[in-house]
Amino acid sequence: MKYVSNNNYVLNDICGEKVLVPIVNSVAQMDFIYTLNSTGAFILEHIAEATETETIVDLLLENFETDRTTAEADVCEFLNEMVAKGYVRTA
Repeated sequence: MKYVSNNNYVLNDICGEKVLVPIVNSVAQMDFIYTLNSTGAFILEHIAEATETETIVDLLLENFETDRTTAEADVCEFLNEMVAKGYVRTA
């Protein structure tokens, strides 16, 4: 399945923390800031264009110490959560 990021948020680095700040009507919704770990931030940084799940998993395997089974499960769980929150959509 392919995923693409929505343009309804800004991914910022604040004091070394990666955070998602939703944008609604050009105004930040500060009540809904979402803090990401390094893996989540990495995934979102690599799906600016439609990206296959397998490509994301391969990128994680190249950049993080993990095995394929764990990477696949983590990517699916994270992307499902991001789709449910509206930060990412299927392409």
